[in-house]
Amino acid sequence: FPPLPGFAPPPHKFATYGIVPSTAPSSDDESEETLPRSSLNAPIEALQGLANAAAEAAAAPLSSQRKKRKRVEPTPRNAFPNVLDKGLVAESEARELYTIFFSGCHLFIPLFDPAYDTFEGLRDRTPFCFDAILAVASKIRAGTGPPTATFHRCLEEAQGIARSTLFGPVVRKEAVQAMLLLAAWSTNGWLPSGHAMRMALDLGLHRALEKLAEPSSKKRSDEEERDLVVSARIWLCLYWFDHQMSLGAGRPIILRDETSVRHCRLLLSHPMASPTDVRLVSLVELIAQKTQIHETLTPFGGQVTHSTLAFVRRANTALEQWWEECD
Repeated sequence: FPPLPGFAPPPHKFATYGIVPSTAPSSDDESEETLPRSSLNAPIEALQGLANAAAEAAAAPLSSQRKKRKRVEPTPRNAFPNVLDKGLVAESEARELYTIFFSGCHLFIPLFDPAYDTFEGLRDRTPFCFDAILAVASKIRAGTGPPTATFHRCLEEAQGIARSTLFGPVVRKEAVQAMLLLAAWSTNGWLPSGHAMRMALDLGLHRALEKLAEPSSKKRSDEEERDLVVSARIWLCLYWFDHQMSLGAGRPIILRDETSVRHCRLLLSHPMASPTDVRLVSLVELIAQKTQIHETLTPFGGQVTHSTLAFVRRANTALEQWWEECD
């Protein structure tokens, strides 16, 4: 993607993909014992707050140290209009680009469920994803030809929203989806994909599969279940993309938590599974094996020993088993 000029932030009190001033926990993974993500914006104030909290806890009776969690603030409205609402792209062309994207592009980065992520749904729910999808589809439609004006307009809007996510908490997981899309179809996806991973960790997406695997005494609502499934799908895509980028570029793998994807096959039997989840799970399992092979054989420096030959035979057997199951 070509470099773009500056992008003025919208005149809104809350930026959905930017800083949301709050002292309340902004994720289910935060508690009274953890530092709120909003505090990370001011290190000195955060340290002072921790010191004050420790002093108060030491002075308070043991029975009163347990407090109820603060109520999570509702997600603010979308701060940015999409390209359709701004009149930058006609609706007929936007629908054409949406169809192009879900005719094949979504298979390479299986982040979306076409049955749930409809044209109207994405348009209303997430301008960031909507603009990013149209930008990618415009790039694909142009083929080997020069980028069109539609491509530049959609990309400028999407990258403008992306820049607003750099210096504050993110409150929507769709921001992670859009950032990963921009990274995947970029000439330099290393940096934006790293930012997408940090946002996902900040939102607690790495715990989605663990939560799906836990036996819950309280029945989750359809909305809660959908949120976990989408979060798990996003995290699996991030895991695969990070490992693929690292191995392909010869760089260290940043995401080392293998336990966060061990329940990946839960998606395949889930009622809200997407047709592309089969491809996603197979990619995650394959990249995990490639990572193990790379990290096991690299220290040997090309030396062939009995242990390396034994490992290669085991690795070949595992790859053949993967092929039989996923073919």
